[in-house]
This record gives sequence, structure tokens and C-alpha cells, in this order.
Amino acid sequence: MPEALIISDLFPDCAATACRRIGQSTGGLYPQELSLISKAIDKRRCEFAAGRDCAREALGALGYAPM
Repeated sequence: MPEALIISDLFPDCAATACRRIGQSTGGLYPQELSLISKAIDKRRCEFAAGRDCAREALGALGYAPM
């Protein structure tokens, strides 16, 4: 069985990555983000929330505090 590819293996050590399944968002969205997707369907809201969670996690790994 081939070794599983881990997304972080695709990037140099100075880059941070994060990954989660759609629908497993944990952090919630900021009011500004909610306004961006106020007219979106639930599926798109879940995708957006997962992406924002991943962005916050990766930025945190690089030392950036949530804004």
C-alpha cells in the first residue's frame, strides 16, 4: 500500500497548512465573515466556515493571532 500523502509534505517548513472535513468547523465566523455569506446556501456556508477555520489554524501556527 502506498504511503499516504500529507498536505504539509507539499510545502516548505516555513509554510503552515490545516485541513478539516466540510461541516466540522469549530471556531465560528466573525460578524464580517457572516455578512459575506448571508445569502449563501447551507452547503456553501459550511465550506466557507471550514476554510476560515483552516486559515486561522495555519496563521496561528505561523504566530499570527486571530483578528
